[in-house]
Amino acid sequence: MSQDADQPIRVVLVDDQAMIRAGFKLLIDNQPDLEVVGEAETGSEAVELVRSLQPDVVLMDVQMPDMDGIAATEELLKDGSTFCRKKDSAIRLSNLKRDCSLWLCSS
Repeated sequence: MSQDADQPIRVVLVDDQAMIRAGFKLLIDNQPDLEVVGEAETGSEAVELVRSLQPDVVLMDVQMPDMDGIAATEELLKDGSTFCRKKDSAIRLSNLKRDCSLWLCSS
């Protein structure tokens, strides 16, 4: 990802379990080049949050109530979301039980 040296990589966390989000936040915020800029509990919340914050990376759970991570990712990709027009934005889907997929949006 192309990032200014003095600007941290901006991350949004999406998981329906608050403890999982808190654990990832603790790990990410302890890195000098990473910063959690937002958290969402559902896929629907994630879509709104990502569209408004335009992070560099989204770490998203696959299985969530309301809208799962795959549907939320499809929603962000299908409409040419501003997030996906940013150079080298990434969405990482995590199930913690299975292999994960990565969608990379490059301009």
